Amino acid sequence: MKNLADGRVLVVAKGERLDLERFCRAIRLQDLLIKVEDMQVQLSGPKGAWDEFYKVSGDRETDSRLDTADS
Repeated sequence: MKNLADGRVLVVAKGERLDLERFCRAIRLQDLLIKVEDMQVQLSGPKGAWDEFYKVSGDRETDSRLDTADS
């Protein structure tokens, strides 16, 4: 996951098609801090094995969970 300079977020995910479809539905968020307005999905064939997950944080970004900030 990476925040882009124009405000979009790039997410790269790997898995079975049904799992990826469920993932896309799950990240279509609408709450106080996050509003997904549009989603573009591009499917491709497998690119090899991934052993880990990480979020890329750039300047002026936080690695903290924002979804719990309003509780």
